[in-house]
Amino acid sequence: MQWVRRVKQDMNTGSGEYKNFTAQQLLLAARKQYNNMIKSGSWDKVDPLDAQFAVMVTQIQQLQAAQAAHTTTGGNNSGRNNTGGGNKKYQVKEWMVKKTADQI
Repeated sequence: MQWVRRVKQDMNTGSGEYKNFTAQQLLLAARKQYNNMIKSGSWDKVDPLDAQFAVMVTQIQQLQAAQAAHTTTGGNNSGRNNTGGGNKKYQVKEWMVKKTADQI
């Protein structure tokens, strides 16, 4: 709710309409705001900014999950020795790194 954010900001910064309100005055102002929102039909409506924020959080979580799945399934190992999975073009074969004798 934008009203609650504005009240909190006023209280935290010591400026604005609500900076010097007592607890009793805040409760009365909150009750008045609630009653006005009920009359206007906006009490149970989702704030568009809150909805957009929820969508962005969901997208971030999905991207993080996809990234975690990519890193745990082998992906490109950034040039490190890779003997399994990943990109076959850059895959190092086991015989290339396995020592069989004291020869070059």
